[in-house]
Amino acid sequence: MSDGAGLVQFLSAIAKFAQGKEVTTPSVSPVWQRELLSARHPPRITCLHHEFEQVLDTNNDDANSTPIQKPFFFGPKEIRAIRNHLPPHASASTFEVLTACLWRCRTHALALDPNNTVRIIRALSMVATCLA
Repeated sequence: MSDGAGLVQFLSAIAKFAQGKEVTTPSVSPVWQRELLSARHPPRITCLHHEFEQVLDTNNDDANSTPIQKPFFFGPKEIRAIRNHLPPHASASTFEVLTACLWRCRTHALALDPNNTVRIIRALSMVATCLA
């Protein structure tokens, strides 16, 4: 299990070995703290994750409607057009920009009550999602 920084560290070490800069051991030792992945005995909840709680759907206007799935393709031209709407000081990844744009469009199209709780789950495997 690794995060982005750990992956970069690993690939850098491999590159140094391939270039012959490190012959026997990497300059930064790997950390094998697998005990951190072990569950407590007995298991106990230490942090509430509200993002996984069920949210009651209070918008029953379209209870019988069927959602339509439609693919969208965003190339460099479309991404630039969306980024042009950001403030000059804003810094966001392409994934964040697409997520924000699509989520904003979705919430506007559904005419959601601004007082309702609305959630989004971002997954790395998602090609594009929406944001508020």
